[in-house]
Amino acid sequence: MVNWMDRASVVVTSLVIDQILGELPTVAHPIALYGSLMGFVEEVLWSDTVGGGFRYLGVGLLAPVALGALARKKTLQVALTYLAVARRSLIAHGLDVKAALDNGDLVEARIRLAKIVGRDTKCLSESDISRATIESLAENFNDAVGASIIYANFVGPSAVAIHRCVNTLDAIVGRRSQTYLNFGAPAARLDDLLGYIPARVCAFSIALCADRQPLKVFLRSWMEARPHPSPNAGLMEAAMANVLGIELGGSVDYGSEHSVRPIFGPNVASTPSDIQRAVTVLDQALVRLVLGMVALDFVLAILQSLRSKSSVKTKVSR
Repeated sequence: MVNWMDRASVVVTSLVIDQILGELPTVAHPIALYGSLMGFVEEVLWSDTVGGGFRYLGVGLLAPVALGALARKKTLQVALTYLAVARRSLIAHGLDVKAALDNGDLVEARIRLAKIVGRDTKCLSESDISRATIESLAENFNDAVGASIIYANFVGPSAVAIHRCVNTLDAIVGRRSQTYLNFGAPAARLDDLLGYIPARVCAFSIALCADRQPLKVFLRSWMEARPHPSPNAGLMEAAMANVLGIELGGSVDYGSEHSVRPIFGPNVASTPSDIQRAVTVLDQALVRLVLGMVALDFVLAILQSLRSKSSVKTKVSR
């Protein structure tokens, strides 16, 4: 039987630990080590076929499935969720870019931005850098924070491990390039599927931060995001654009590849100060999301207790 208050405490404790400790160093982080291992597996299994991609995905799922199955104790579940959550690191990367922009150092800002996005940053203007940073913050709020705590709360440790590892596989082979068009398709589609519901919950949490009519903001964002190639990233970016009242989206260059994407929000160019505003919105959205889950866990725990007592009474009366 699920102990809903235990689930709630796992989520809250994991976020507190992340806030205090931040992410482990890259050389010691299990997700980074997993990514390195799967980079080696890619070299062995790569073929320009969807079948090869399924074999790669199958190998990649072995570790998270086993890890999730072993995480039965609460302390292990907290540790696993903490490793999957990267809220402090996400915010720090965004503010690092803002700091460089505040100093007027576009070259350094482009270098820092390149650490968190896959697009070509060499020729981006101040506004372009701000836009790309905010888009990264919005998209990764779902991938590296929201989805992990939602899965930890409502599904369990196995789902947390599987989602985070599949998200890593998508980052490795899910790029829309000729090399990975077929091979990366299985990992990319599974990542879209696993992130679909969490993205809608997270986008709604962001919309709740709007000054007025949050439901209208959410529905407008949903409609704007429909043409986006990613069913999840587009919605997260659209929600952030409409809450901040700035323009996000549009064309993106990935080296030799050019991607045309829909434009979100009003025709107002983003600025470095909007990065700080985006961080504030994400923190407010996270508080709303966690409070909502804890409240729901409390209700579910009460209903579970009442059902259990009713079952006992029924057995005694018989």
